[in-house]
Amino acid sequence: MTEEKREEQGHTQPPPLPTEGPGQLPPIPQVLPLLGMEDTVIYPWTVVPLILRAPKLIKAVDAAMAEGRIVGAFMLKDKEKEVPYETGSAVFIHRMLKFPDGSMRLMVQGMAKLRLKAIQEREPFLKGEVEVVEEPEEKDERVEALMRAVVGLYQRMISLTPYIPDELQAAAMSIEEPIRLVYFIATMVRMKPEERQEILEIEGAEEKLKRISAILQREIGLLELGAKIQSQVQEELSKSQREYFLREQLKAIKRELGEEDEVQVEIKEFREKISAANLPEYVRKEAERELSRLEKLPPASAEYGVIRTYLVWLVEVPRSKTSVGSVELERGMWERDGNHYDSREGKRRRREN
Repeated sequence: MTEEKREEQGHTQPPPLPTEGPGQLPPIPQVLPLLGMEDTVIYPWTVVPLILRAPKLIKAVDAAMAEGRIVGAFMLKDKEKEVPYETGSAVFIHRMLKFPDGSMRLMVQGMAKLRLKAIQEREPFLKGEVEVVEEPEEKDERVEALMRAVVGLYQRMISLTPYIPDELQAAAMSIEEPIRLVYFIATMVRMKPEERQEILEIEGAEEKLKRISAILQREIGLLELGAKIQSQVQEELSKSQREYFLREQLKAIKRELGEEDEVQVEIKEFREKISAANLPEYVRKEAERELSRLEKLPPASAEYGVIRTYLVWLVEVPRSKTSVGSVELERGMWERDGNHYDSREGKRRRREN
């Protein structure tokens, strides 16, 4: 089935599709089918895709397609009771596709700001009486200055946001109307649904510009902080990787020269002593486990010294003088003193031992 036929499925001769642009769209009726949107705000002039699955919303779109392709889009203030905010937008449906799973895909365009005067019907879908809220594009020197500041902030945000294409910078610079600029940028900035609703409700170009400016500054601050943290993590990771590769290169060079790394020599000696010592099975496994840990640690670390001392004691103390229970007791003492190595308590315990 072609897209055109799928758009018209269930309808007879829908109204002709006008060319895009608010000035080209049909007049807005006083009574409209309503879309009660969850966490979604559609601004005038903006073109956005929608996916609908709720039966009420789909029925509202079907009713709009049979008449003038216009619905009222209002975000819900109370989702359980299906109570919308009083301010929303008139929305023109440019394209509509129905899918076998029952969902509906739309491409819609905001036409104008609306005020909901009354809900006339709730079944089988919301229908309400609305009025258009005029938003004059006031543009004095103060508004012009705010527009330039907002565009500058928006460009800064774009430079820090990889998921927004650079072409959208030019799009913002080409918008001359202040309120239209605010609505365009508001669709690109991350913010809470309540903040999106606030942007729509604010009256006057200057106040809208001030609010979107504050939101942009907050977003830039968060993006810069995130970039700084990511840079620090990457720097630390790169440093650790560099040290690891250098150590591996040093080991390889020493092997080529016939030299053995001192640490590896010591590890080898410990392994031989563990094999030669008459250790109980579980003590031998414990010694091998600690030796494996020692092999992975840098010699300068405090833990390296603690484990090394423990292994020296483990393989060199005669078994005849050490009971199985004392092995566990002494191991616990080594770990305890290792955890308090630089503390006063740790020093006191070492003197006592």
